[in-house]
Amino acid sequence: MSTHVVVSGAAGFIGSHVCRKLSAEGLNVTALLHETATIPSVKNIRTNLLDAASVEKAIENCDVFIHLAGSIDINASLEAPRQRIEHNTSILMNVLETFRKKEMKPLIIFASTDRLYGTYSGTVTEKKRPVPIEPYTAAKIMCETLLETYQRLYDIPYIILRLDSVYGPGQPRSMFISDVIQKMISSDTITVGALTIRKNFIYVEDVADAFLCAMRAPQKVQNAVYNIGGRSIALKQIAQTVKNLLEHRLGKTITIVSSHADTRPARIEVSPFRLSTAKANKFLSWKPRTSLKDGLEKTITHFLTHNEKDKK
Repeated sequence: MSTHVVVSGAAGFIGSHVCRKLSAEGLNVTALLHETATIPSVKNIRTNLLDAASVEKAIENCDVFIHLAGSIDINASLEAPRQRIEHNTSILMNVLETFRKKEMKPLIIFASTDRLYGTYSGTVTEKKRPVPIEPYTAAKIMCETLLETYQRLYDIPYIILRLDSVYGPGQPRSMFISDVIQKMISSDTITVGALTIRKNFIYVEDVADAFLCAMRAPQKVQNAVYNIGGRSIALKQIAQTVKNLLEHRLGKTITIVSSHADTRPARIEVSPFRLSTAKANKFLSWKPRTSLKDGLEKTITHFLTHNEKDKK
């Protein structure tokens, strides 16, 4: 019998890619959705994850639960910290309380964030103590602590994946790469924030593969945290690569203007650390396969295609 995997936040950028990846592997996938979106080739269930009874019903026959749902808007977490923290922790609590009652405990694979390393520099491993630089990361730390607590008390297994800067087809406009690509498609001169900032960009299909590797990993490597990211690279190099690719494809010259007025406040900007993925390489047998150039080309193709569709 096929493993039954339930994915929360399935309509989101990462969630939709994870669902497609698991479905392509022949797994029995249920997508939990709160929107009108539909994920092809999987079972779709409309669920209010803040309602305990709805959650219990939706995940009653589950072998693996991949948890991607929650509020990810950092600015919104600054404006309404209590609301955002309660929202994200309440969803996980509903899942944990459902599984606590079960005799056979499903594995929870939780999407956390590299932002927990916000103030560190150099190469960071999973041994670094998390730092809550804003309410969003505070909620992630609370969720990680809840997972550890329920594992110790109720034997609910978990794997935490701390994801770095994910990009790819379908990425929201609020993210740097998506925004830069769409600006360059529609205009010959674009304005961006400070380009000296460095991130560990990782293509979304490689992230989807990380969830699959975590699901298939042996039991002995569960109940642990793993970093998932790419190599450290400055936003300037990203912007220049996108510029070169789009100038070639669109046959035009693009000018980039950098403005600090468009830069995120320093107090919530993470340090330019390098993310070590050695632990995931060793214990999950995972490593990124997509080069930055290939990933950007695929992402550009997606947005060019959708831009043409919108014109029709």
